[in-house]
Amino acid sequence: MICKKCGNEFNTGGPMNGCLRFYRNTQSQEWVAKNKEKRKLILKKSHEKNREKVLTYKREYYLKNKEKYVEYGKKLSREVRQGIKYRYRTRKQENGIVKYNVKDMFERDDYTCRYCGNEAKELDHIIPISRGGEDSPNNVASSCVSCNRRKHIKTSTEFMKPVFVGLVKQLREFN
Repeated sequence: MICKKCGNEFNTGGPMNGCLRFYRNTQSQEWVAKNKEKRKLILKKSHEKNREKVLTYKREYYLKNKEKYVEYGKKLSREVRQGIKYRYRTRKQENGIVKYNVKDMFERDDYTCRYCGNEAKELDHIIPISRGGEDSPNNVASSCVSCNRRKHIKTSTEFMKPVFVGLVKQLREFN
């Protein structure tokens, strides 16, 4: 008989209802789904055992597809400046689509953190989106990683309030 799946001939009878190729393929897929961790260990051992073959295969693949790797590297080097990946952000709002460039936001703030003055590497929403703020250039400020993590879902005034209270106390003690 001829298999309807792959077109190969096979003998009828036995536990299979199709050709050997189809049977083995489905059987191996089922085994992989059930034994993911075991498969990882087997592949790891195989890579360790055949390390030289794997490395030569990777080298040959790289040499064959070098143009793709070079093009990808150029694309990344254009996109990444000072640890910041530049991209456009677009959000749909009531009055239409607002589109702004992340790089422009950093240049507007002179690459400095709004809260502490250090080098900024992230954008922060002044009023967080979870608290009703919008994703527009007017609601975005550059901030350093530590300030952005500490601010979390606070508004700018809530985040800066302890700093101002501390300054006021110091001024009162000084006078």
